Amino acid sequence: MVERVGGPQCNILDLCCGQGTLTAMLCESGANVCGLDFSEKMLELAAKAAPDADLKHGDATNLPYDSQSFDAVLCNFGMMHLPDQPRALSEIQRVLSPSGGFIMATWAAPDVSPAFGTVFGALKSNADFSEAPPQPDLFAFADPSTAEEMLSQGDLKLTNHEFVTATWELERPEGLFEIFLNGTVSAALLIKSQTKEIIEKIKADIAQKVETEFQDDEKFKVPVSMAMVTAQLRLLATLRVLAAIGRFFAAHGKSIGVRFWSSCSHSSSIAKYRLTSACSRTKCPLRLHLAADAWRYVALWQNFTSTSER
Repeated sequence: MVERVGGPQCNILDLCCGQGTLTAMLCESGANVCGLDFSEKMLELAAKAAPDADLKHGDATNLPYDSQSFDAVLCNFGMMHLPDQPRALSEIQRVLSPSGGFIMATWAAPDVSPAFGTVFGALKSNADFSEAPPQPDLFAFADPSTAEEMLSQGDLKLTNHEFVTATWELERPEGLFEIFLNGTVSAALLIKSQTKEIIEKIKADIAQKVETEFQDDEKFKVPVSMAMVTAQLRLLATLRVLAAIGRFFAAHGKSIGVRFWSSCSHSSSIAKYRLTSACSRTKCPLRLHLAADAWRYVALWQNFTSTSER
């Protein structure tokens, strides 16, 4: 995430910043970083981890920031826990600059992530879910089609969806259970909703599987998979599609596209104004890169229309 958006003079929001691990890394890159979380306890930890960040206690569905304030919004394993995700995505769209981008990380589903498969397999075998608190679908954004649909509700366009696998190295087989009990949200709520007897069964089942399947010499190495989801405002996505169409017309005969491009002239002027404004107001590499791309597409519109009408 940091490599994709971090850098001097970038204005970045770390949404659901938690204890500030990502926030600190963004600050180290030289970016101007704001962090927001609903938990005051987490914000106290974040303040120690990232003293240079502007941290606020707030609601992801009602962000305390002006429109078009950020070059990028990042959300590291937080979006899947929000009860009103469409509204949160709409707020992200509002605070992004015209050339801004959104990146989020979310856990992959148990069928592709051995760590989650182990834990949720033990939960499925032992837990009584009737007393579990209602929660959003933890793995919704791990499915590309679902992610695309949900992002569109916030007027955002999915541009990339990829899986990344890391390895958790444990000293003891019980370590995986402890990670989920103390370091997660949804799984921890499910575990804690059970009786002590059932919790012990869940713990024992997880430890047994870790010891049997993931032992590596004296340690235990458990793969865990996550999805990286990238999106941008629909304006830029539309410009890229239109540019591709324009290149097709240019290659296969200008007469095909004259009426189409002429009908786009008004939208071109609007896009040109917004993107020129974005370029002039910042030196952020991410924002300049996206705005420059979009500017080339606007120029393509105008050049194609003018040459076609001659």
